[in-house]
Amino acid sequence: DSGTVAIGSKALANGDGLLNTIIGTAAGYNNTGAWNTIIGESAGYNNQSAGSIFIGSKTGYNNTTGFSNTFVGDNSGGTNHSGNSNTFYRV
Repeated sequence: DSGTVAIGSKALANGDGLLNTIIGTAAGYNNTGAWNTIIGESAGYNNQSAGSIFIGSKTGYNNTTGFSNTFVGDNSGGTNHSGNSNTFYRV
C-alpha cells in the first residue's frame, strides 16, 4: 500500500510514489515523488521529488528535483526544475 490517492482521468497514469494526494485530469501524470499534494489539471505533471504542494492548472509542471516547494495559481512554478523551498503565487 503506497498510501497515495489519485482522483481524475489519467491522474498518476505513469507514476507512483508514496503518500501523495493527487486530484485532477493528468495531475501527477509522471510523478515518482513522495509526500506531495497536487491539485489541478496537469499539475505536477513531471514531478519527481518530495514534499511539495501544487495547486492550480499546470503548477509545477516540469518540477523534477526541486523539493519542498509551494506553487499556487495556474502555471505557477511551471518552469521550475530543481529549485528548492520556493513559494510562488499567481493570481
